[in-house]
Amino acid sequence: MDVTVTSVNKPGYLLIISTGNVASTEELFGHSQLVYAEIIKHQQKRILLDNLGAKFPTQFYSYVELVDHYSIAFPPEIRTFKIAAVIVEEYMEFGKFWETIAVNRGFRYHAFTSFEDAQEWLLEGANSLTL
Repeated sequence: MDVTVTSVNKPGYLLIISTGNVASTEELFGHSQLVYAEIIKHQQKRILLDNLGAKFPTQFYSYVELVDHYSIAFPPEIRTFKIAAVIVEEYMEFGKFWETIAVNRGFRYHAFTSFEDAQEWLLEGANSLTL
């Protein structure tokens, strides 16, 4: 896996930026571990994933396995995270597929091609006591 993951605390959320190439399902698992490590380090529950500089696999089964991986590899608290992933238009079919699987399994993860739309969705209800 040739990917770099960095993070920056922003008002109300954690921005995680991924750049590089995630070439396989196994590398998707590794990427999710890197992202989770940043979330835990910063103790945020609202996360904006800027994946505009990253390339991802283009097999639908990879995303089914990825969402299954979340349930197996991470504690149940990950279902309390609100995650907006920004991806290039080229990956939107896969992003929406990932989103559907994730939402159907109790995650609040959504894919966007617009940074502004992702941020708006992510910060909805940010002033309330619950996510």
